[in-house]
Amino acid sequence: MQAKNSKIYTVCRNIFGKNLSPEHKLFLWVGGISMVICFGAGVANYIVHRMLIYLIAPTINMLINAGCVVCATIEKKWKPFAIVSVFSTVMLWLPSLWVSCGGMRGAVLPFAMLMGIVAVSILSGKTRVFAVSLIAAEAITFIFLEYYIPDIYVPFENRSIEYYNILISVVFSFAASAGLMAQVLHNYNKAKTQTEMLIVELERASLTDPLTGVSNRRFLTACLDEEMRKAYDSGDALSVCILDVDFFKKINDTHGHPYGDVVLIGISDTIKASLGENEVFGRYGGEEFLIILKNSRLIDAAKIVEKTCAAVSAVVWEHGEPVTLSAGLAGYSKGITYSSFLKTADENLYRAKQGGRNRVVM
Repeated sequence: MQAKNSKIYTVCRNIFGKNLSPEHKLFLWVGGISMVICFGAGVANYIVHRMLIYLIAPTINMLINAGCVVCATIEKKWKPFAIVSVFSTVMLWLPSLWVSCGGMRGAVLPFAMLMGIVAVSILSGKTRVFAVSLIAAEAITFIFLEYYIPDIYVPFENRSIEYYNILISVVFSFAASAGLMAQVLHNYNKAKTQTEMLIVELERASLTDPLTGVSNRRFLTACLDEEMRKAYDSGDALSVCILDVDFFKKINDTHGHPYGDVVLIGISDTIKASLGENEVFGRYGGEEFLIILKNSRLIDAAKIVEKTCAAVSAVVWEHGEPVTLSAGLAGYSKGITYSSFLKTADENLYRAKQGGRNRVVM
């Protein structure tokens, strides 16, 4: 029995909750509320008037709303059925409610306001403007008709029934409006959270190298510029290192570019694991990597980079040969420009390659 109930719950969740837009869910909620209100109004009309004719409009409108909810669920689209539901309620049920329940002294005014909120919440564009205008025009028409033709609506039998009707309609419309607004705010907050998460993810992706998952050149450039500014203000030490994979073209030509990508990923993971919190590391481009060593003088930075290069050369690769790195180091001096700082590191990298590779030059 429990398994059967679980299966029914899963089916209902898949039909009404899964893969539905917030607007679609909102319409299903509104449709359900409309059916409850129509049913309650029909029963109340019959109790007061004891005439089946007063059940016709609420029943028809309830069936229309039920049909719209079912069709929206089956067809997986909600807009046309939302339009039918709203205009059916406005054109059929509100006039019937006004005639049968004491005119403007009855339930029509609070429910007209509720329908205005519904129209604003689930409709859009010109359809929304037309629906709201229609509800306002309908209410104004009721007021004028009631003023000039007092006998056009069915009055309440006594004062008690009138006030009970007003009380019930106000409470019901207020509760429905509050629930509707709560659902709208929930959808808004959910969409806002998803948007914020997407922005963070897009920002992270824009600063991350897609192959290796480490920081990209854009992030490294901004970070180095910021660290140079801090070093200028505080006088703290700062070093930068450019590393290049030795004979990487040979690896690509011999074993293929997919394997070359595997090597770059492995090198990135190894370098990242060997560095501490004071080092910022990323892929500078191609087979070149860059390390920003904060609070590190040149001699200390060289020791860190040598340890890193040794970790990479110790990795065992599928092709059976070690992969080594050449590194060029530069130390920050107050007043040096960004381009000069990197140029010094790049020139030292060139010297490392000219000197036989697999070494650190500063």
